[in-house]
Amino acid sequence: MRFLINIIYSYYHSTRPSNNVKMIHKLHQRICSSKFLAKKIFKTKIDPTILKDARGFNHLFDLTSILIRNFLNHTLDKKNKKKILDLGTGRYAILSIFIKKKHIHSNVIASDINENFIRHADINCKRNNVEVKCVVSNLFQNIDDRDFDLIIWNLPYYEDPNLYLKNFFEESILRTTKDGQLILGFNSFATTSKKIEDILNNFVQLKIIQIKKYLWNNHKIILVQKTG
Repeated sequence: MRFLINIIYSYYHSTRPSNNVKMIHKLHQRICSSKFLAKKIFKTKIDPTILKDARGFNHLFDLTSILIRNFLNHTLDKKNKKKILDLGTGRYAILSIFIKKKHIHSNVIASDINENFIRHADINCKRNNVEVKCVVSNLFQNIDDRDFDLIIWNLPYYEDPNLYLKNFFEESILRTTKDGQLILGFNSFATTSKKIEDILNNFVQLKIIQIKKYLWNNHKIILVQKTG
């Protein structure tokens, strides 16, 4: 499985991918664009009007989204009312909708820097009959709340973490409760846990609790705890 995933990502880095790589990439696109799988895995319906607007890039989710979803299943207590920020929620707010349906007492805010994505995310939340506040924001710029129990972020795939993580960690200390947590999912083709740890070492108020690794793929989940 790791071999196949490596082939998939080699497609994005190659100027002349082989026919085999193209075939596997098409399979990857079909899986990540499946409305059936979005409903089965994330309990999320996809509004058809969004699909019309999103022609050209039909991915509804990615592998990191699935891994974060599975991780959340083991970390969120259904009985507790949590205030959760889904940073970089994307066009379909698929993780926000999953959280709100699975943990109905949670207060979920979905944000994204892309105004069009947030317009679509709001439509899709209404389509799924969930109350999620959707906000256009570059990190915390347009978010006033300062008492999040949990912030989740599927990190940008092709951005250097040095460009955004320092600001994120600085602000997250101010935006979380005294024992708040951060869940960061990422593809290790884009960055490494070592890079993230090096940045995080500058913040004594934040501590890595767990780095979830997978034998079958290159993605990782990092759980960070605020310590005071």
